[in-house]
Amino acid sequence: MIPVFLIRYVYLPLYRLFNMKHELDLSSIHIDKRNDYYIFSRHDTELSISDAFKILEVLEKNKKDKGGFLTRKRKKNALEVKYQGKSYFVKEHSYKGIPDIIKNSLRLSFSTKNLFAIAILEKSGVQTLRVEYAIEERRRVLPKRSFLIARFIKDSQPLDEYVYNILPKKRRKDFFKDLARIVAHLHENSFFHGDMGGDNTLIIEKKGGWDIYLVDLDSVKYKNLKIKDRVEELARLNCTFLDMREVSIRDRLYFLREYIINSESLNLNNVSFKKKFIKAIINRSLKMAEKPGRRFLW
Repeated sequence: MIPVFLIRYVYLPLYRLFNMKHELDLSSIHIDKRNDYYIFSRHDTELSISDAFKILEVLEKNKKDKGGFLTRKRKKNALEVKYQGKSYFVKEHSYKGIPDIIKNSLRLSFSTKNLFAIAILEKSGVQTLRVEYAIEERRRVLPKRSFLIARFIKDSQPLDEYVYNILPKKRRKDFFKDLARIVAHLHENSFFHGDMGGDNTLIIEKKGGWDIYLVDLDSVKYKNLKIKDRVEELARLNCTFLDMREVSIRDRLYFLREYIINSESLNLNNVSFKKKFIKAIINRSLKMAEKPGRRFLW
């Protein structure tokens, strides 16, 4: 049954809920409203609503500082904010122009979709940001800005920077196998991230392995994945790997082999099907890059 408070307080199109299907469980999320702000939070949040707005005040003061964290995209400010001795990652998304405002007037904000996705993925054992609040600022039905307040992940590196600058050669095989297991786990549980490259995957290196966090989840889809969906995700990762000069064909082979081993729902024991699957990834990668001469071989 669709929660009545969602229809009352948030201008949420019904098809968004239906797309989430049975995986949608909002029992861990609390919704409040204060003036022009719609406030989504975890029931177990460590921050009060007053704390959340004080953090946004700090964000406003720090906006002019250089840097940013986890994002290089337009219309977004993403900064580390220190509050009461702790660090929080705060991400702001603003709506620019009449078409953008109208298009998003009947949709959940990027921040709120992130909070919902994280609540769902956590139940599947996937590591993500620990989000405390998603706050939407609206003028009646029209969106103005949205904010995501999450715990700051210390000592993490974006996927591309970690592989390019830090990952030791002797650990490459194990790293790509670990990453492949996570991608296979997502797909086997009907999750499609859509853009796992670069800033959207964070790495913390440990002695015995890695903590791998998926972030920027506003584009996550929940559905029974078709082969073309898996090909799309893997091709995007393939392109990301190729842009990292240190990632060899052998590294990508380790990745794909481990993905296949952990994808039980696929008929990849069939040699003919496996070849078609790999060829589809290569062809999709070439199309994405729009450079037919580049090599995307595994």
